[in-house]
Amino acid sequence: MKMKALSVRDPHARLITLGLKPVENRSRRTNFRGRVYIHVSKRFDLEGLEWILQNIAISDRIAFHAGKTWGSSLQGAIIGEVDIVDCLPLDIVLAHGCQEFKMWATGPWCWMLANAVLYEQPILGVKGKLGFFEPEFEKVTV
Repeated sequence: MKMKALSVRDPHARLITLGLKPVENRSRRTNFRGRVYIHVSKRFDLEGLEWILQNIAISDRIAFHAGKTWGSSLQGAIIGEVDIVDCLPLDIVLAHGCQEFKMWATGPWCWMLANAVLYEQPILGVKGKLGFFEPEFEKVTV
């Protein structure tokens, strides 16, 4: 079975693969647990970027900018991998989560992430889809 992929808008996709964003907010819950590719969708979240630049610590901002080694805009590319380790409703994360999780949690479902890997070179030209999908490409060694 092929590994699944998840499309995420940049800049969130980069923050996830850098290990700086441990929560992916979705409208639906998931029972899936395991490793997924992170695919950069074709739409960029400019409002999200503005929030990130105003709210994340300077050390994390430096790491975020260092993660832009492939240029300022990637679309339709797989840039890394992450584990989905849990899925919690927003109220649970806000009531019991650590500050690191609360900062990123907007829900209504919070997919909890761990073990992020940012690829040295993105895998370009990969068509994304809504929800989980099995991407078509030749896997290269990370």
